Amino acid sequence: MSKVLAPFLGLLAVIVLAFGFFSLYIVPEGRQAVILQFGRVIPPAVTDSGLHFKLPWREARIMEKRILNFDGQPREIPTKGKKYIIVDTTARYRIKDPITFIRQLVDVDRAQQNLKNWIDNATREVVSSHPLVETVRNTNDIIEQSKKNEGRIKKADDDKVQLKSIADTNSLEEIAEEEISGDLETISVGREKLTDKIIKKARALIDPYGLELVDIQLKRVALEESVEHQVYQRMITERQRISEKLRSVGLGRKAQIQGQVKQELQEIESGAYRKVQLIKGEAEAEALQIYAEAFSKDPEFYEFTRTLEAYQKSVREDSRFILSSKAKFLKLLRNGPLEK
Repeated sequence: MSKVLAPFLGLLAVIVLAFGFFSLYIVPEGRQAVILQFGRVIPPAVTDSGLHFKLPWREARIMEKRILNFDGQPREIPTKGKKYIIVDTTARYRIKDPITFIRQLVDVDRAQQNLKNWIDNATREVVSSHPLVETVRNTNDIIEQSKKNEGRIKKADDDKVQLKSIADTNSLEEIAEEEISGDLETISVGREKLTDKIIKKARALIDPYGLELVDIQLKRVALEESVEHQVYQRMITERQRISEKLRSVGLGRKAQIQGQVKQELQEIESGAYRKVQLIKGEAEAEALQIYAEAFSKDPEFYEFTRTLEAYQKSVREDSRFILSSKAKFLKLLRNGPLEK
């Protein structure tokens, strides 16, 4: 009896092992599975990791539950002003409804191909309805800062602060900033909100396929070659104009400083001259007072010294005088001290 049952038990063991091998499957951490029977999806999806059971003739399709990356190709897109730009996008997504995903897209490779079309269409629709500046800047901080500077100058005028000119209150850097900000367009949306609009439109296209779009980033925004050349030429022209204005302001500031220095120098020189003349006059007055006091004590001696000084200045070795012997000028030489 045992010899008859042995082959049967062995076959049964093989069948049980085969049944277990084809019926048990493992869902790794961070993955999920969908059961297929002859290509038809059998709900529900298996979202818990671990060991699971299925009928042997059914297939367990394992797929990612974690976030997946999508890296698009650069695309040439026209903006609202008919300026062509090159936009390169990248996105992150996850499989939210694996059953719908399998029914609609089958696998990740086909999902990547469709994501490319959906994201490109959403990006083109949003970018083409907005000006170029909206894809470049996020805020109007530069323009607002320029307005604050203008408000500061007006406030100074209102407070009756004596301002000679705007150049006196603004540095050359502020003037350059005002000139540059004056050429900038005001944005109403900005790059960040523009990206949010692209995400919203792309989600409307992606959600019906069991995918969840996490985010989209504009990895690179570049100008098309011909547009880039035009923009660079305009930038060069504008910077040349600003440099000429700064140079003009600088020359005006130079002339103003030189004039102030010259005026201050003249004031210093005239003050110094007045002070010198005042000191000199006081010294001469003091000297005359000393002389007067000294000579008033002996008038005859004063007359004698003054006569000698007159002789010294007028009489030289080769001097010849034709004078009367009674001339008072020679009396000191004849008789000694002059008589009164």
